[in-house]
Amino acid sequence: INSQLQGIAALAKANGAKLYLLVYPWPAQLVYESNVVNWEEFMSGVCSDVQCAGVIDIFPRFKAIKNADPGWYERLYVQGDMHYNGKGNRLVADEVLSFLAAHP
Repeated sequence: INSQLQGIAALAKANGAKLYLLVYPWPAQLVYESNVVNWEEFMSGVCSDVQCAGVIDIFPRFKAIKNADPGWYERLYVQGDMHYNGKGNRLVADEVLSFLAAHP
């Protein structure tokens, strides 16, 4: 991942673009704690390594919804799948737009 992102970061820099990394959860990552990879920490480290403009971390928003709403999965994901439904995609889009507005 680092190697590939180094190349992407170099392309972004050469073209005057900012590189942001997006980290978001699949349902199992909200239900089960990982003792192998903490994706939020991992992506933060990768961002530092490749000197990206920032990490858009959507885990906290999804965790808050999961903790407050017993129907979080049905509300945010395609049933029987790990992909977001319309509401889940809207949540991701809103978080990305909010982050970018705060980090021009």
